[in-house]
Amino acid sequence: MNVQVNGTELEVMKGITNLNRIKVFGIAAYYSKKGIRHRDLLKNLLISKGCSLLHEGIEGRLTFVTPKWKEEILYT
Repeated sequence: MNVQVNGTELEVMKGITNLNRIKVFGIAAYYSKKGIRHRDLLKNLLISKGCSLLHEGIEGRLTFVTPKWKEEILYT
């Protein structure tokens, strides 16, 4: 899954209730609000939901694996 919704990525990810249907997803988190980068907020949210960060680009691109698929993706 790929998420790029021009500044509302955090709201989209908060609204996803069943992460088990997604293996890996990428988020383009290039924006910030009041000096807080969206990618930092997204990292905190998704890690708290059990996701693992696979890659973080310097410009704000994030790639995560969801909890259900973590073993398959990370350890095979």
